[in-house]
Formats: sequence, structure tokens, C-alpha cells
Amino acid sequence: MSETELARNYASIDALRAHPRLAKFRAWVAKRPPGFLSKTPGPRRGR
Repeated sequence: MSETELARNYASIDALRAHPRLAKFRAWVAKRPPGFLSKTPGPRRGR
């Protein structure tokens, strides 16, 4: 799927919430305490 298709199909909060893979991620995030920082090394961490 191209970026244009993603933008068109998931342009609303409701559409994002309905996506099954994002629902799994949201459930994972909901279990984390406030202020949680991932211990995964790499450029995403913002050292």
C-alpha cells in the first residue's frame, strides 16, 4: 500500500482505531505506565 493510499484510508481517528494491527499496539501501549520509555536501542529512541 502506498503512502497516498494509507493517507486516504486512514485519515480519521476512527479508521486508525479500526485497524487490527494498530488495535494490538494500542492494547500494548495501554498497559504501560505514564512516562514509560522503551529500552529498545536504535535511532528511534532519540538519544
